[in-house]
Amino acid sequence: MGNSLLFIQFFVNKDTGYSVGSGGFIRKTTNGGENWGVQNSGTGNNLLSVHFINSDTGWAVGQYNTIRKTTDGGASWFSQQIESMSLFGQQIESISWYYAVYFIDGNNGFIGEGPNLGRLYRTTDGGSTWNTVNESITYSIRDIFFVNNLTGWAVGFADLNQTISKTTDGGLSWFNQPTEISISPISVYFIDSNHGWLCSTVGRIFSTIDGGVSWQSQDTPTDVTLNEIYFTDISTGWSVGEQGIILKTLTGGTIPVELTSFTGTAQHNYVSLNWQTATETNNSGFKIERKQVGSPQSSVGNQDWNQIAFVPGFGTTTEPKSYSFIDENLSSGKYQYRLKQIDFDGSFEYSNTVEVEVSTPVKFALEQNYPNPFNPSTVISYSLPQKEFVSIKVIDILGREVATLVNEVKPAGKFEVEFDASSLASGVYVYQIKAGSFTTSKKMLLTK
Repeated sequence: MGNSLLFIQFFVNKDTGYSVGSGGFIRKTTNGGENWGVQNSGTGNNLLSVHFINSDTGWAVGQYNTIRKTTDGGASWFSQQIESMSLFGQQIESISWYYAVYFIDGNNGFIGEGPNLGRLYRTTDGGSTWNTVNESITYSIRDIFFVNNLTGWAVGFADLNQTISKTTDGGLSWFNQPTEISISPISVYFIDSNHGWLCSTVGRIFSTIDGGVSWQSQDTPTDVTLNEIYFTDISTGWSVGEQGIILKTLTGGTIPVELTSFTGTAQHNYVSLNWQTATETNNSGFKIERKQVGSPQSSVGNQDWNQIAFVPGFGTTTEPKSYSFIDENLSSGKYQYRLKQIDFDGSFEYSNTVEVEVSTPVKFALEQNYPNPFNPSTVISYSLPQKEFVSIKVIDILGREVATLVNEVKPAGKFEVEFDASSLASGVYVYQIKAGSFTTSKKMLLTK
């Protein structure tokens, strides 16, 4: 094809596709783009957009009022035209560039005009006749896309104003969607009524998760003009542009929540969970899920996972972030943990699973309080090799009980309890544990 410039491609299915560009060339592939054959469009004008409704019927539009249609898969193309405009009763022959064409079905279709002040045209008879749709659309229309028979978008620009228009009635009426996009949009694509993308000049791509009410900029590795964007699902998409640039995403173009580490460590009768992210996009947060391995409550599948906490995320950030959570008052045994990372739109992804074992003490024990001496509070640790009713009391040097720290049944494990002596006088105190037949005591010193 020499130095012909590719403007845009359109695939009817995974095998059959068409591309158009300068010099009026049209190329067709029937093997997913591995090989392309040349078709005669019947014009030497640059073709700027192509759209097919099935393997046989399609349209290509371009410079100088060019509209070409095929009904035999591109074996032959014939001309269609939009009638000249009438001004004060006089027919005005205008020279227009048609940048966009889109057909909902074999009868209903749209053409977008440019390059300066443009118009949106609509046909209801397969392109035999055309009428302007909305006189308020006077910007240069660069692309048109419908996600279903009723809902569609047109994008373009006029001077320094970037414009996105939307219809919800099959193109009978259109309304502008306010946007803060400062770069000229050139191509738009929606995978459903909410999730869409558009590409523009200087390598910019924007995405929306609310049907175009708001748009977020996405990072790309180029600053050349991007002419087309296309997605096969909510994650996988391509954008092509000048200088032969081809971009691909497997994450919907967003910076994923990149989890770099997730660990769990057993300490006494609790587990400390820690994790880090390198980047985050639209991260609502993390649900922490736990299950006890081999517990009688365990069941098949995901039913044995229980949510124990939710930790908020940082939204969108390219800075590394650290998170932690303490799962307290655990009995002895093996536990598994996983993170359920949730986006603001409700989509989610699970982390890897970590397993932690909380060990059962081999004997009863009462540890020395720490710190000691203390003021005004200290921590007392104790261990139980089996489930027992536990009583821990504090007694002064006269033998009077001044506090009861524990008075309940406890499972086997290691435990801590805090003693606050703010209301007591300085001096020596004794703390005593009774657990089944096990009884012992230790001294501690309060200094104020």
